[in-house]
Amino acid sequence: MRLKVLSILLLMISMTLPASKGMADVNGQMVSKLTLAETPLDMRLSRDGNWLYLLTASGNLLIYSSQGNYNGKINVGQGFDQIEAGPTQAEVYLLSRKNKSIQVFKVSYTFDIDISASPYKGPADAPVVIAEFTDFQCPYCARLGSTLDQMMQLYPGKIKIVYKSFPLNSHKYSWKAATAAVAANEKGKFWEFYKLLFDNYNQINDAKLMQIRRRFGFDTPEFEALMNSAKIRARVAEDREEGLKLGVNGTPTVFINGKRLKNKRPEGFKEAIDAALKR
Repeated sequence: MRLKVLSILLLMISMTLPASKGMADVNGQMVSKLTLAETPLDMRLSRDGNWLYLLTASGNLLIYSSQGNYNGKINVGQGFDQIEAGPTQAEVYLLSRKNKSIQVFKVSYTFDIDISASPYKGPADAPVVIAEFTDFQCPYCARLGSTLDQMMQLYPGKIKIVYKSFPLNSHKYSWKAATAAVAANEKGKFWEFYKLLFDNYNQINDAKLMQIRRRFGFDTPEFEALMNSAKIRARVAEDREEGLKLGVNGTPTVFINGKRLKNKRPEGFKEAIDAALKR
């Protein structure tokens, strides 16, 4: 009986598998090339696919973006011969067969964030740039505003605060709020509009957005068309896409002079700002 069942299964498999047509031609071509000044020993791609790590015979860890742009290097010492990507982009594991050891290294990145078309406050040439990726329905983003104002007072003339749109998919009206805010920037009223949105972050809906717009005289077909224009929608989408490439997965996410801020308490801001000013 078992032999009969096995025969039937083999027959069914043979009927479902495509007939072999021989090996097809395989072609390839070089699409990019990295020319290195050091001899590579091993390489790994970060788990999020954004970074390429190269371990060299000179004892350096070279870091490139997935597009091949050089981000910097860390001297980790000679003796390592293998590298593995850690669970986050901030960690890499270095292995030494000779020393029978594994060491964990923390990696700090400096990102080049496009702020050319973003609303900002503070001096245009301030030495410290704080870029916040934010969502107008996020309670943590709403609370961050007072900390940012506090930093502006503590470091007069030294800080530039830049808004970057990052509407979360989990918030129904955050995209519409973002397009309204960016449209308000076209009218020279961004930061006033920004404040009212966050003052009402837990009430944002179509009616509340219209009420806020009315406060500025933006309850017009002209402003509605501006909000929904390709230009404004593209700006919000570009911010969000850039955030995703930078590893942003929640709000608020803050970068100070291109370095991601982990401690968003006032003392964390002060420590990072002081370090940026020294650099």
